[in-house]
Amino acid sequence: MRQFGAVTGDPQVERNGKGGSHNETEMPCTKDFVAAMRQVASPVYLLISDVCGRPWATTITSFTSISVDPPILMISVTTDSSSGRSLATAEHFTVSLLNEQQAELAFYGASRGIPRFLDRTSFDLCPLGSGWMVDGALHGLFGQVVRRDVVEDHTLVFARVCDVSVRAATGPLLYNNRTFRSLAKTSN
Repeated sequence: MRQFGAVTGDPQVERNGKGGSHNETEMPCTKDFVAAMRQVASPVYLLISDVCGRPWATTITSFTSISVDPPILMISVTTDSSSGRSLATAEHFTVSLLNEQQAELAFYGASRGIPRFLDRTSFDLCPLGSGWMVDGALHGLFGQVVRRDVVEDHTLVFARVCDVSVRAATGPLLYNNRTFRSLAKTSN
């Protein structure tokens, strides 16, 4: 696993030895950067990984496709979190693009301080690859992990997409300014 951090000799940035960490006193633009990123509307995915043989939920918005041929996706999670730890040794995972009616599931996957096992909930899952996707999601992608890189306090996980399921076309659930939202209907 690669680790990236501050440029050597940069007096404003110091590494803490675990992949890096900054607080707002070290980086004067942090507050403005956070405010700017809150304005970005992102699709909401539920990542399902295997923890002790059980499906574990993590809500993510830091997701992107990297390549089409071969199909590679990338997600970003906080390294020192339950989600980061669940992905630290995962060989595969699925991501499900949640529909605009699945905010309750997004809240569940984003909960802190509770076990987020999906086999203890009323949320329905269906098989995809060697994993699970959320029933009713707009699509599901099953990926085999091919690489992990630590950048500051986050881990970037790259996966080769091995299976895809595309479902009914309804609106996606979005996350914007700390709120789950749906797309407004527009006219031509």
